[in-house]
Amino acid sequence: MDVPRAAGLVLICRVARYLVWVPFQIFCKFYFGHYLTQKSTHGHLGVGISGLSIVFVCLNPFFEELIVRGYLMSEILDLGGGGTLAVLTSIAVQMSYHLYQGLANGVALTAGFAVYSIYFWRKRRIAPVVLAHFCADAYALVRGGW
Repeated sequence: MDVPRAAGLVLICRVARYLVWVPFQIFCKFYFGHYLTQKSTHGHLGVGISGLSIVFVCLNPFFEELIVRGYLMSEILDLGGGGTLAVLTSIAVQMSYHLYQGLANGVALTAGFAVYSIYFWRKRRIAPVVLAHFCADAYALVRGGW
C-alpha cells in the first residue's frame, strides 16, 4: 500500500503548493507591486541528466526523509514533544538547507514539507514519504529543473 499512498502524497503536495503559492503571489503583487519570480535551479549539479544526477535523485530522498522526517520527528515525539513541535521543527530544518532555491521556491517547498511531515506524524510510515520525495526529485530532473 505504500505506492498508492505515495501517489496520494504527490497529488496532495501539488494541491498544497498551489493553495499556498497563489495567495502568496497575490499578496506580493498587492504589497510589492510585482509577482515573485522563481529562481532557476537549472544546472545545480551542472551535468543535466547523467549518472551522477540519477544516483543523487535515487539516494537523496532516503537520506533527507530518514534523517529529517523519520529520525528527527520520532525523537521529538519520543522525548515528549507534541506533534505540532515535531512537524514545525521538521519543516524548519528541511527548509533551512533549501534556502539556496530562493524565497519563491521556498514557499512552494514548505507546503510540500508540511504535507510530508503531517503524514508522517499521523501514520508513522516513512516509505510513502520517501517514494513521494523520489517522484518529485525525478520529475524535476526529467523536466530539466536541475
